[in-house]
Order: sequence, then structure tokens, then C-alpha cells
Amino acid sequence: MPGSAKIKLGGSNGGHNGLKDIQNKLGNNPNFYRLRIGIGHPGDKNKVVGFVLNKPTLKEQKLIDDTIDEAIRCTPILLNEGVNKAVNQLLAFKPSS
Repeated sequence: MPGSAKIKLGGSNGGHNGLKDIQNKLGNNPNFYRLRIGIGHPGDKNKVVGFVLNKPTLKEQKLIDDTIDEAIRCTPILLNEGVNKAVNQLLAFKPSS
């Protein structure tokens, strides 16, 4: 769903080259927190590549941008008050369409 968000520790790179690079640079301890922001799904797994590479609609882009802004507001909470509080705030956030 566009604008959904999750903070996650570790996990597979899922073939994502950027994550592969980060894991390679971290060496033996590739566990790190990552922010996942949903962009939606085309409904057909055969259309995923084209969907991901195309621009989102204006409505979807607004949802994504609002969620990025909220994630930025959660960053000091993550650093100063811990991951649980940051995760809870981010999960409670609902982007407006």
C-alpha cells in the first residue's frame, strides 16, 4: 500500500543491489535497521518490475512523501528513545490522501 511504513532489523536483501552493497560494507554483522516504505503493487507479479520503475500517481506520491516526512520526524525518537517508540509512532501514522 502506498505510504505504509515499517522499521525492520536485518533480513534478506531480496536481490536489492543497494542493500547488498550495505551488507557487503558491514561485513560479518549485516544486521541494521531499515525503513521500508510501501509504494503499492500492480496486482500481477509479472508487472512488478515495470510498476516499480514507473512514476507513482500524484496521489500515491503524496502518500509516500508524507510517510517519508513522518519517518524523518521519527529519527530523533529512534536515536534518543529507542526503536520501540519510533516503530510505534510510525505505525500509528496514517498519511492523508
